[in-house]
Amino acid sequence: MGNLFVVFMPFQLFVAQQIIHQEGLKDNVLLLGYRKLRDFSKIYDMICIDEMWKKKIDFHDIAIWNGVHTHSFTDIRNCYANYKKLKHILEENNIKNIYLGEMKNDALRFTAVVFHHLGYKIKYFEEGSSHYLGQPSVERKGIFIKAKELIQDYLYYLPFYHVKYAKFRYNYGILTDQIPIDERYSIVPGYYHESFDKRLSIDKDLISPQMKDYLLQFDFSKEGNRILFLSESHDEGPQMDACFYTVIRKRFSELPKDSQLYIKFHPRAHDDARKEIIKICNILGLHIYIVAQEVNIPIEYILMKWKFDKIILFNSSVFFYNGYIYGKTDIESLMPQLYEECKRRGIGDLTQMKATANVIH
Repeated sequence: MGNLFVVFMPFQLFVAQQIIHQEGLKDNVLLLGYRKLRDFSKIYDMICIDEMWKKKIDFHDIAIWNGVHTHSFTDIRNCYANYKKLKHILEENNIKNIYLGEMKNDALRFTAVVFHHLGYKIKYFEEGSSHYLGQPSVERKGIFIKAKELIQDYLYYLPFYHVKYAKFRYNYGILTDQIPIDERYSIVPGYYHESFDKRLSIDKDLISPQMKDYLLQFDFSKEGNRILFLSESHDEGPQMDACFYTVIRKRFSELPKDSQLYIKFHPRAHDDARKEIIKICNILGLHIYIVAQEVNIPIEYILMKWKFDKIILFNSSVFFYNGYIYGKTDIESLMPQLYEECKRRGIGDLTQMKATANVIH
């Protein structure tokens, strides 16, 4: 019986191959999404260890295959067509286990509920910091909401998919207590303690030949304080952008004069953000080096091979993986400063940011 791995971010592919290696899995099928977004296809090709996969299938919108919110008959038709497509892939490849790379993604949560009902085993694996950060539980109550749930379940979800799912549309933060999970893999211990939880140990030598060749081009041997800065992916508008740049500018102005600043941009970072950060560095007269410009590989591959004097970041999975994927390193998070700057400017609801800053500091 085969295994289907659903992947829509490069780091998910890194983790998926570690699971295959640790468990000695055979007959593995890779379902790849977002291949055309930010050149992910090149990153996937760089990471992929071909002999681990019996088949690779492109499914571009896998992260939103259920339409996220069904507002029209077109949405309903597209969602059901995707469901039939997924079902065909599972049956054609004799799949027994479905590995999903994020518990908080609605499309994957829907996948778990719908296909667990059909007898498939659901196995979650982490995709980064969201695996370890709590999610606010927001429950919308009332007769009107309950009525909408009943209507959606009995007129849509039950007739088409044979499950009740409408409650997930109105209640955010529903996780392990109601989502079917047969196994869950975590790299960092101490966060999950259910009977189905498993620890994933990282083999630093599990690297594709093409990745090994790509890593040969990097040189981090320049003298001075070697500092790695990891940018954040954000898209909350000009006010939030201004907060990020203010915090970055202030911190960078405090760096020692002999600093060698290596910048690794997030794969989803916008071009405008990249240009602004480089502009800040140039104004401050910093010696900067952009890491992995040609193919924006997960930073973990670089950290497994090279050590920096300090890593500066905002909200990054690197904070959690310190000492687990790579050697113990001095890490500084700018999340507390970002929260204070946003609060000073009176920007919206900062509940989640404050909770994150309390963890990553």
